[in-house]
Amino acid sequence: MRTVATVLNGATPSTDVPAYWDGEILWLTPEDLGKLSSKYVRSSARSISSEGYQSCGTVLAPTGAVAISTRAPIGHLGILTSDGCVNQGCRLLVPRFDVESEYLHYALSASQKELAALGQGSTFTELSRTHLANFQLPLPPLDEQRAIVRYLDYVDRHIRRYVSAKRKLIALLEEEKQVIVNQAVTRGLDPNVRLKPSGVEWLGDVPEHWDVRRLRTVAEMRVSNVDKHSRENELPVRLCNYVDVYKNDRITQDIPFMNTTASWDEIERFRLEQGDVLITKDSETWDDIGVPALVTEPADDLLSGYHLALLRPSKEMMGPFLARTLQAKAVAYQFHVRANGVTRYGLAHVGIKSVCIPLPSLAEQGAIVEYLDDATAGVDTTTARARRQIELVQEYRTRLVADVVTGKVDVREAASRLPEEGEEEPMDEDGPSADDIERPDNDLGVGSGEE
Repeated sequence: MRTVATVLNGATPSTDVPAYWDGEILWLTPEDLGKLSSKYVRSSARSISSEGYQSCGTVLAPTGAVAISTRAPIGHLGILTSDGCVNQGCRLLVPRFDVESEYLHYALSASQKELAALGQGSTFTELSRTHLANFQLPLPPLDEQRAIVRYLDYVDRHIRRYVSAKRKLIALLEEEKQVIVNQAVTRGLDPNVRLKPSGVEWLGDVPEHWDVRRLRTVAEMRVSNVDKHSRENELPVRLCNYVDVYKNDRITQDIPFMNTTASWDEIERFRLEQGDVLITKDSETWDDIGVPALVTEPADDLLSGYHLALLRPSKEMMGPFLARTLQAKAVAYQFHVRANGVTRYGLAHVGIKSVCIPLPSLAEQGAIVEYLDDATAGVDTTTARARRQIELVQEYRTRLVADVVTGKVDVREAASRLPEEGEEEPMDEDGPSADDIERPDNDLGVGSGEE
């Protein structure tokens, strides 16, 4: 790497000095790189001022430099479309005259597992400057690099359009499911039932014979700290986390084993039982707050992990009905308005417990659950199939990039036969083309971070 790119370090200005922040200088973190929808960087969550830049050891890189996260996690990538710098969790690679920025991005993307394996550290793993500078990559001639980039960009555009179409389909399906669930859990199954005001703005009217109750009166809440604190003895259990909840509205025994640092007391308190409901109590996105998942199978070694709240229904509430109720827009919105935060949103315990939910009789709860399971089965099947198709095409893209940048697949002829970019449909929400990025000078006077 050091023979084809200049390696620049990052740093963070003091957060105690307001004058160092909200300036005009792009300042990237691993989180910024992880949220990119394309390979180009056009903005950052935070920016720094000239004073902030001068106060710390970060180095400004020119347009076309490749930013790479070197901790938490290793391997997120982005190509700068304007001059910018990074924090200490990233480094910048400024290509020299014999390597294209886009080719370097694809080559590093294909090497993410190898880069991550070089990480060292006890508290968190970090890819050192030395390991990055000494990392070896295949380097074809410039004309072949451009052919590789041309070919992979073409394939990537088509894959992104495919994924975008599938995500739009999933959004429509989720909206359809939301209408079905919301109607059933707030109005019941009898279209002629007499209604009454619920007293809760977001719920509206509910059947006259139903109750409206605070969540704390129909379910016991346990907020997990499993794995938040270190313990001496690690125990082999399965830890359900917010990713499992967000991806699956039903928790089964498919979660893999992992070593947890939980104590025995925590294991007993947060061991999941059939009929329990898990919700996400904090997340990076507002919409992911309060997402529920029903535990459908008993599993003695499965625990509720950190970032989750465990809800154990009382005798008045069926777990499947509680899970369906928490899916309803009228209830989910109550979680959203109670969430607080800036970069990460969270729910206070009292905020979870004070959410109001409709409560029919147990017999009616069972009938509603049975109806919803049948009514949403087709939507769930189609949604799962679309998500799996997205996973498969993304796996294909990963394998293709690795095969092309390592020369296992020769794309020179295929690239030469591709239509000109002007003949193609414009890329969806992508950055500029390679021709739009101004190449940096061969001799860079970039200062103290230079290698």
